[in-house]
Amino acid sequence: KQWYQRRVAITAGETQDSSGVYIPMYIQNYLNTVEHMPSSIMREISKIIEIDVKMQKNFQEIDTIKNLMKSTLHSKTELQSDLQLAKRKLQRIMVLEEMKSVSIQMISSIIE
Repeated sequence: KQWYQRRVAITAGETQDSSGVYIPMYIQNYLNTVEHMPSSIMREISKIIEIDVKMQKNFQEIDTIKNLMKSTLHSKTELQSDLQLAKRKLQRIMVLEEMKSVSIQMISSIIE
């Protein structure tokens, strides 16, 4: 059975690492690419990933505010407060987007 599993793995485009574990070829290619990438580019990519996570969190919080505003009756003061909070979240998203652009520009300049 082990021989058959190894044979299937090899024919399915997988490679075997030093510990005997089979790794899909696309993951092996990705690891090889990342391994040879300059650390400065890796830092910028990590920043972009962190920014994307923060942006997603802000978008989710805006959706939560929007859903709360739809589902409950609000006084004018509460409505203004919710709108101000949503506005701050959107401003934060714009700042994060600018930070992301800077990282992308840094990667471009490193590559050139």
